[in-house]
Amino acid sequence: MQSGKIVLRALEMSGSSWADSATISQWTPLHSMAAHHHDVPLICLVVGGEYEEKTRGRAGLHTAGHALYCPPHEEHSQRISRSGARKLTIRPTPQALEFLADRTRLNEAPCVQSAALSGLAQRFVDECRHDDAFSRIALDGLVLECFAGFGRALRDSSPVIAPWLVQAREFVESATEHFTLDEMARALSRHPAELAQAYRQTYRTSIAAHAREIRLRRAAALLAKTRQPIADIAIECGFHDQAHFSRAFKRVVGMTPARFRTEN
Repeated sequence: MQSGKIVLRALEMSGSSWADSATISQWTPLHSMAAHHHDVPLICLVVGGEYEEKTRGRAGLHTAGHALYCPPHEEHSQRISRSGARKLTIRPTPQALEFLADRTRLNEAPCVQSAALSGLAQRFVDECRHDDAFSRIALDGLVLECFAGFGRALRDSSPVIAPWLVQAREFVESATEHFTLDEMARALSRHPAELAQAYRQTYRTSIAAHAREIRLRRAAALLAKTRQPIADIAIECGFHDQAHFSRAFKRVVGMTPARFRTEN
């Protein structure tokens, strides 16, 4: 088990012309992974929850229905949200990659979203629970459908995030002190109402909620990696006091800061 990750089911797809393996994994809330890479190509479908990934200088929030391709040796980092995340990760065969590369912009390490992909990923998870004589047939078929759905969504997709919204996200992530919506809007030369609405539509969260999540993530890292007093961590991460921090942390993570430190 990798820290923060629980493998729920790992399947070897021997004999398949499209996938060598498929893995269903669960990730704990607020877990962070520093920049890393995989030696093999992977296609990841998000089954539930959400997480942020940075690759090639791009940052994206991935939720249920998102599918992304990670080329071998492609460096990327991830931060799991307060809701945790569940993923279906498929290792494609060379034949599958060649087919997709000939028909889509696979070399861009793309990410797409599709309601059909959300349903397919959940059906794959559900089928794994049967584990009977017919499961392998059904899973082979679902892998084919996942590839087809990913390829179609990729073919039809186009960039949607404006540069100023990327800057808005970077503003929230890099802020070390409390800021107001008006202050952020002035820094980006945008109207506050436009900023708030566009941010929520693009990243599926409010600016305040995202800022709070980042503070909690920083706090979780300090709890796990240092022996700094919890009261000091609370103030450093922008909470009024330890009690306020403890309530917010437990509401999101499901345990107190003290217990989180003990278990990490």
